[in-house]
Amino acid sequence: MNPQHISRQRLGPTDQVEASASTQKLLRSYIEENTASLLGTLRVYVLRMGLASGKEIQEVALEIFQESVIEALASAQRFDQQAPPRAWLLGIAANIMKRRKVVQAKQLQREETMSHLVRRYPNLPDENAALDSLMPVVMNDPSQVVEADEQAAIILALVSQEDQYILRLAVLEGHQHMSLAHELGITPGAARARLHRALSRLRIAWKTQWAKRQKGERNV
Repeated sequence: MNPQHISRQRLGPTDQVEASASTQKLLRSYIEENTASLLGTLRVYVLRMGLASGKEIQEVALEIFQESVIEALASAQRFDQQAPPRAWLLGIAANIMKRRKVVQAKQLQREETMSHLVRRYPNLPDENAALDSLMPVVMNDPSQVVEADEQAAIILALVSQEDQYILRLAVLEGHQHMSLAHELGITPGAARARLHRALSRLRIAWKTQWAKRQKGERNV
């Protein structure tokens, strides 16, 4: 076992606080002396990962730098003072950028979902109509069934996987409170609450995406 790991395990609460304070001081000193260099590297990372372009690169790089500093200082006790601070800081920044990339991808997916939905179903201007369109209807034409399923998938894509599951059970499969509770493995009261929250989030997501779409069309 690493001797340094053993020594850390033997540190008492007071020693741990002092060690963390010492590490924070070291990190602060390094960051202050190398801010320009770190920002330069982050600008390259931001550009390569497609998180921003043009004038926004500097702004996004600065935001990531600030988030990285906060996270680094908050977890200073995990930093090995024998390791290079730059690699550790940039590793934290890389994780932050990966999380941003995931959020960015989800946002893009939602925008594409709305764009697709508006093109195919231009007469769904409000959230109530959108919810009504999820309700199963009797159809004899298989092509209508496929189209309805596609429309439901597009609308449900605006919320989380968990909300999608609940809404599919309740709206598309017709589970009532007792059977919904059974499917979810929770009490009927909890099932009603979760369904209500899922519906509320879908309404909010729909209204938000529709407003963005309308604003974009006006700016064209």
